[in-house]
Amino acid sequence: MTTKPPPSEAKRFTVHLPPKALEALGKDDMIGLSGRITEVAMRYRALLDDAMPTLTQAQWCATIDVLNGTWLICDDIDGRGDPVQGAWASVADSAEDGTGAKWNVDVLALADTLRDMPYASQAAVCEVVRRFWKHPGLNELATVDLLRQCGARLVEDAPVGG
Repeated sequence: MTTKPPPSEAKRFTVHLPPKALEALGKDDMIGLSGRITEVAMRYRALLDDAMPTLTQAQWCATIDVLNGTWLICDDIDGRGDPVQGAWASVADSAEDGTGAKWNVDVLALADTLRDMPYASQAAVCEVVRRFWKHPGLNELATVDLLRQCGARLVEDAPVGG
């Protein structure tokens, strides 16, 4: 059974999707394109939340700092891969720029950590970067609170035990 939001909550948008995106979504006459986009977006959010890595606040800050303004939009995967898969290289390159000293982080070790993450975790990190720089509280909230609101999982938030 499909539950649609009340008309007052639903917003109407014009969306331009390339053929590969439409193919990836698949056709579903029962819920239509709008319903399918909603379904995929909600699942994507849940998948990223599930795959979110745990980093220190300093590691998050270094990553967010380095990736500010980096093109991370996946508009066509045609053998080149998704740009989030190469974000670690920007972190590694920042070793020469003093990023490690600025955030008290071993950026080469951080780059290795990011490179070795599963794709979903790499995408989750880059989603936090995007949310961080677009967050309406960017200049008002404490950094740790902003990171949490953006979905970042911090070391001190990690569950204890195993």
